[in-house]
Amino acid sequence: MSWMRVNDLTIAVSDRVLLAHATFRIDPGDRIGVLGPNGMGKTSLFRVLTGDLLAHDGFVERSPDLRLATLDQLASQDDERTVWDTAYASNPRIPELETSLRALEHTMADPAADDLETALVQYANCQELYQELGGYEWDARVNQVLQGLGFPASRFQDSVRILSGGERHRLALGRLVLSGAQLWIMDEPTNHLDVAAMEWLERTLNQFPGGVIMASHDRRFLERAATRIISWEDGYFFTVSGNYRQYQAVRRERLQRLQEQWKRYQEERQRLMAFVDRFRAGTRSTQAKSRLHAIARLDREALPLPVRARTAVRTLRHAGSVLPGTIAVDVDGLVLEVGSRVWEPISFRLPTVARMGVVGPNGSGKTTLLSALVQGLAGVRWNPDAVLTWYDQYAADRLPTDQTGMELAHAEGMDRETCYALGARFGLSPDLLNTLTGFWSGGERARLALLFALMARGNVLLLDEPTNHLDLPMREELEALLAGYPGLVILVSHDRELLDNLSTHTLWWKDGAFTFTPRPYSEAVGT
Repeated sequence: MSWMRVNDLTIAVSDRVLLAHATFRIDPGDRIGVLGPNGMGKTSLFRVLTGDLLAHDGFVERSPDLRLATLDQLASQDDERTVWDTAYASNPRIPELETSLRALEHTMADPAADDLETALVQYANCQELYQELGGYEWDARVNQVLQGLGFPASRFQDSVRILSGGERHRLALGRLVLSGAQLWIMDEPTNHLDVAAMEWLERTLNQFPGGVIMASHDRRFLERAATRIISWEDGYFFTVSGNYRQYQAVRRERLQRLQEQWKRYQEERQRLMAFVDRFRAGTRSTQAKSRLHAIARLDREALPLPVRARTAVRTLRHAGSVLPGTIAVDVDGLVLEVGSRVWEPISFRLPTVARMGVVGPNGSGKTTLLSALVQGLAGVRWNPDAVLTWYDQYAADRLPTDQTGMELAHAEGMDRETCYALGARFGLSPDLLNTLTGFWSGGERARLALLFALMARGNVLLLDEPTNHLDLPMREELEALLAGYPGLVILVSHDRELLDNLSTHTLWWKDGAFTFTPRPYSEAVGT
């Protein structure tokens, strides 16, 4: 029996239909990926599944004994407990059983206790359930989950109150994994995860016997973790058995078929309309009226052209230029220092046209490295004609708030047409671009700052986590733009698909130090 059945579901918010006529089910062992751009209604779907939002039409049927947990429900805010205590209490049945076992042990230790036989039976039952839930291995399990998500043992006694937003997200993810729920509902689980944590999560999901439904913009994660994909990004709901790559193959075929159908519809409509225009007032006016009825029938039966297929193809020219010479930067024995921490010397040499991926766990020093390169610290020798553009994680905070996006774009040398074309690909509408950026969200401001970096007049581009705040279509657009950049790109990212498709060189963290290799990411790290 299915744990959850969704039948002909329609979700609308403020009269705007987000999802129409969705039908699917969730069974044990399912790992369903939900795909689509921001604003499509993925979070609204999850709220309907949990019962926190009413559907406009259709219904959701849940198994009466289903235990489910969602990622956002487990995000700790002002928790006074430690990281360890918060994770330990993720499955409330474990500490409850421990309390019961201790109370029963106290009772059984008293020879004069009433109903000792009943206490023995209760103890045996509690002990059996405790063992079934993994209570005797619970300390080891909690330790494994926390370390898998990047919390070293030295952080276990930290208060949740002092954790960063990213650390709280990772702790919430750990609580979900430890919750004992049969169905996990996960909205953007890979946010704030480095590559090692993402790979740990993939292994955990593949070993999980329950069901999972998850929204993610990480292509490699969806390829490795999903067994089914659902989406309505093209204007209609459909589901594909398989992972992200298989979904993309089916979707390409479907879009091609719909475009061909649309072309035939347009051609037939034009043919009928030409007859009507020619004979509307003549002796064959009756036949012309018949053709009008045929056109009306065609219009009713025609499937709409998918939104993605309607987008005009545009070639965007970079303002970047080719760097003269053969070597862009020569780094020889660069030593990073922050407080009392000192890194092993770093050395590498990059040609004028290359794309180097910088990969490592959170806290390994990737941002510190980019800063040292921009500053030209001892050991860094740039080509004298190098013009650097740096997109760091605080670029959005430096944007003025008393100007519109279009005014800022003009100041950066971008014309209106280019700004609108790029903005459309990164979720920045013309209306938004003509609004003061002080009213924008943090994600919108970050995407505008990224566009300015991508189109800057330089020949060296340093990007620190550029996929933050980008949905999946935006990541594909970023990849296409970077692939055509005429100079040197140094890219810090946890997006393995992006790194794999772009990198020609890799600097990666291994055994406590950065290691350089003049090979693409997957060849360098052996994935």
